This record gives sequence, C-alpha cells and structure tokens, in this order.
Amino acid sequence: MKLFTPFLLSLLVSTNVVAKKTDSDKNHTIFLGAGLSGIETDSSSETHSLDDMDFSSQFGYRFKYNENFAFDVRFIESQSSEFENVRERARSFAEFSSIIVSAQAKTAISKNNFVYANLGLNNYSWEIVAQDQANDLDSSGVSSFAALGWKYQFSRIELGVEYQWLDMSELTSKSFAFNLGYRF
Repeated sequence: MKLFTPFLLSLLVSTNVVAKKTDSDKNHTIFLGAGLSGIETDSSSETHSLDDMDFSSQFGYRFKYNENFAFDVRFIESQSSEFENVRERARSFAEFSSIIVSAQAKTAISKNNFVYANLGLNNYSWEIVAQDQANDLDSSGVSSFAALGWKYQFSRIELGVEYQWLDMSELTSKSFAFNLGYRF
C-alpha cells in the first residue's frame, strides 16, 4: 500500500496536467491548400515559356517540435499548365507532383499571427506533353523546396498564405498558396 499511494498521487497529478493542455500545446496539424503557380522550364533541347497561370493543390501534416520549429510532409500536385514552345510555336501541357519533407521556423508577430519559413527536400515527377507528342519531356528526382508565409491561428483552425518555390531540375514552380489547417 505504501508504494501504491505515491503511484496514485503521481497519476492524478499527471492526468491533471494533461487535461489542462492549452491551444499552444496542440502539436499536430493537418492542412489543405490551393494555389496559383507559374512554371518555367529550360532544357538543353527545348525552351518553354509560361503562357498563363495554373492551379495547384496540396495536403499535408505538420508536427510542432516546439514553439518556434516544426516539421511537415506535404503532397503538391499541379495540373495542365499551358506552354508555348518558343522554337516551334507549338502548344504543350505540363503536370507535376511533389512529395515534400521540410522543416519550418516561425515567429509570432502577435498573439495569433505568425510568419514562417520552410526549407526542405522535394521528391518530384513532372511531364511536359507537346500536342504533336514528338517533343515530350519528363523528369523525376529529388531537389529543394522553400516557402515563406503568414498564418493566423484561432482555436483549432489555422489560415495561411505562402509563397512556394519548388526546384525540379529543368523545371521551376513558383506559387502562392492559401492553406486551411486543423490543429489537434
């Protein structure tokens, strides 16, 4: 009984501490995002210039390590950007997908407002398909990812805007993304 009493007391204290978690103690976030991105490519055999903006979507998971640092994993996909082949004046369409692992550093600018920067690795796959299908290009590999952003957190909800830069060998995507997250 002498050993059982301290065990019960420590269990009650630890349960009370866990029950009093605050909003800042929510370490997990899932998020969805949508954005507009511009894609540029320059290969040794072809030169493509962007004709218009395309739509990209993303979803991910973030783990908060402490108040200033977090790690996230996200999947980004972009559909059918239209390019004009400068050399041959032919139309092409580009698609890419990326799985990204990054570290995030953030700082508070007010109670609920934060600015942050992400830096990480980008496992990408992209394809440019020409209408004549004679000059198709594709690539996959690992490269870099960077993002700068602002987010507003209230209760369990997180709203954010970020500028993303994805390097994909001969292809570069720069986009503005709007994110909605749920913290738990």
